[in-house]
Amino acid sequence: MKYIKLLIMICMIFSITFIGFNSVHAKEKKLSGISVVTNKKHPRYCDSVKKFKKYGKKVKEDLVTIGQYEYNDKSVLHVDDSDDECVNDIEIYIDHTKKKRISDKKALKIIKSYLPKKKKLEKYYESPETKRLIDTDENLTYYVISYHHKDYYNNNPENYPGNIHAYTESDEKGVKLIRISWTTPKHFMNYEKIE
Repeated sequence: MKYIKLLIMICMIFSITFIGFNSVHAKEKKLSGISVVTNKKHPRYCDSVKKFKKYGKKVKEDLVTIGQYEYNDKSVLHVDDSDDECVNDIEIYIDHTKKKRISDKKALKIIKSYLPKKKKLEKYYESPETKRLIDTDENLTYYVISYHHKDYYNNNPENYPGNIHAYTESDEKGVKLIRISWTTPKHFMNYEKIE
């Protein structure tokens, strides 16, 4: 009787594990295209992030997930819990299962597309570190793009400058990962529209 009970328990554990594995696998399969997931309940969630769909049609191999998740080789949006800023990280994974890659030029174009478009930005400038190879890994390229609002020096909080930090990961076939982070005050981000 003991052995029968033990056998039943082992079968149950195996079944639960198998079902769990299949659920995760199904979720990953579902996210093979563009997926936009928002986390509106977070106190520092930026409203404009939900509008993120840029390049969704042009780069169909991208896997994009927006929300708060543990880092598990999936795209991640992290919203900082600070009082002053809304800091967002978006990771765009080119579908590595199909061995698809994009060029450095296209990757930089995607990164620059996150500069605010709708408000009157006088200019943006690329910092001296733009396209600086990170010493620790020759496959990583680091970009920094800084921008500021018109009349920035008038001490108006709405004119606070912003920064986009990004890195790309490549192999011999091209860029397979873009990670984009932008930093800007919460109230500024909320009325910026990123399409």
